[in-house]
Amino acid sequence: MRTSGWVPFVLLSFACARVHSDANDVDRGGAAGRNQGGRDAGGRDAGGRDAGGRDAGGRAGEVGSLAEAGAGGSAGKEGVAGGIATAGVAGTLAVAGAAGKGGEAGTPGWTGLLDPGFQELPPNAWTLSNGAVIQPKQATGAVDPGRIWLPMYPDYDAATGHIGTTSNCTGAIFARQQFDAAPFSVRGPTAVELSAGSGVGGTIGSLLVRGRPVLSFDGREAYATRRTCLGEGAYGPGAEFSLWARTLGTCWEINGSFVDHVGIVSDATCPAPGEVPNGDFEGTGGWTAASSGPGGIAEIAAGLGSQGSHAAHLARTVAQQVSLHGTISVPLGSSRPHAALQFKVRGTAGATVNLSLGGTWHVLGTGAFETHRVCLPDSVSGLVADLGLSIDDGTDARDFVIDDLAVVDDPGCSSPSFIDDPGFERQDGVSSWMLVSSAASSSAHIESNPALAHSGSGYLHLVGTACLGDQDQLSASTTFSLPPAPVDGLFAYELHFFYRRPAATGMDYLLGSVSLPETDVWTEETGCSYFPSFVENLTLYLRSGSACSASFAPDDLYVDDVSVSRVASCPVQ
Repeated sequence: MRTSGWVPFVLLSFACARVHSDANDVDRGGAAGRNQGGRDAGGRDAGGRDAGGRDAGGRAGEVGSLAEAGAGGSAGKEGVAGGIATAGVAGTLAVAGAAGKGGEAGTPGWTGLLDPGFQELPPNAWTLSNGAVIQPKQATGAVDPGRIWLPMYPDYDAATGHIGTTSNCTGAIFARQQFDAAPFSVRGPTAVELSAGSGVGGTIGSLLVRGRPVLSFDGREAYATRRTCLGEGAYGPGAEFSLWARTLGTCWEINGSFVDHVGIVSDATCPAPGEVPNGDFEGTGGWTAASSGPGGIAEIAAGLGSQGSHAAHLARTVAQQVSLHGTISVPLGSSRPHAALQFKVRGTAGATVNLSLGGTWHVLGTGAFETHRVCLPDSVSGLVADLGLSIDDGTDARDFVIDDLAVVDDPGCSSPSFIDDPGFERQDGVSSWMLVSSAASSSAHIESNPALAHSGSGYLHLVGTACLGDQDQLSASTTFSLPPAPVDGLFAYELHFFYRRPAATGMDYLLGSVSLPETDVWTEETGCSYFPSFVENLTLYLRSGSACSASFAPDDLYVDDVSVSRVASCPVQ
């Protein structure tokens, strides 16, 4: 079946190491020389008031002082942002708000992101929860006069010392805004800028787009502006931005963080949805090389590609790690439900090279060019995500060439894709499961036999014949993505899988602290856990129990059909 915090989750041990406006009323903000502060026939301020109460210039210059009725502030210079300028009420003054930096571009027919500076302009643009408070005029040393406070203990009263019982320490969503953004074909490439910091205690957080993290911040630092390219999730109807935060370390009643600004800006360097910048390696830029020591090779080289073209080249001869890092603009699953990343690889026979994108795939070399595809994981749907090519640290010599990375449609992929190859069906030299067997008496394999599998033909097979030493490991691990963050910011999920253990001869197979008993038939097992994150490493460990004897008959465990979901029977903690 090919389909595509920090609380320990152990199976054998499982460890998670998740206005529209009338055309007569709308003017595009930001155009210098338009709305020159005059007075129109209706007595309205021709300078206009945008949907956020900001100067219609977007990233405006100083806001002009208000004159007599009908006089407007001086138009700001055209910026990358600006709200939709809506005429003021006839006969009244248009209220000149502070110049907004980086609001969504004013495009007729689309709302855009409002109140990027948390000044309540307009009021209630952000939906607040979990004790979040907008302070319109209290930010100092930051981008905007306003800010939003994200408290870990929303009921804490410094004057009385009252703390309350409600805590956001493990993670919560504090503010969200849904809006209809212009499509990429109208808006063009954009990035998001976020200014945050100057919090109290160890608090960290993320800006989410449609429930997926795109930019992180650290409340322990002074105010700093961070920037990243936006993907398809920030375009079109139903775009949603939200702020999530949690405590890092001990949670105290005074802990919390400030966010000063969240704004969208134009950025011609950002890729279009579905694009892998310089994915054929024929252009310049797009990739950064790294090597852990001398002798390693991480480069874009001429003449090595599948058609004698340029290609990525990774090689090592001694204990080194080498890598190339780029980006990919992953399309939304709703627009391309069968999207996959296609690439070509030629490498040392029997060795592997890694491809990382919201998880890691291990690609087996054969000595000849092979074309492979991996389904795009849900965790990066609609985002501009990191894309990595690497060879892990080790002593064996390896040499790999990678070429022609591109997003294609593959009917074998489906959206959403939370766990890659959950049924262990891939037999093409590409696997998202890392198998480790460091003890001579143990083994971990993905096998294919319809007569033994729960469904299809593939399954995971772990077997031990003796106690594992302290340094021994028998494991199969993969990275799974959790479904998008719910509005409440809490992440409780059930993990489902089927297992069969024909004879319990000496090993302990564990789900958390519960042993998996002997059963000769496929048995469904579930585990419920709370995740204050968005993507987790799911690791399957096999280890010996306290009553383990020196050796025993083979103790086989078969695992198949792994899945994860958020369901009513898994209560939110």
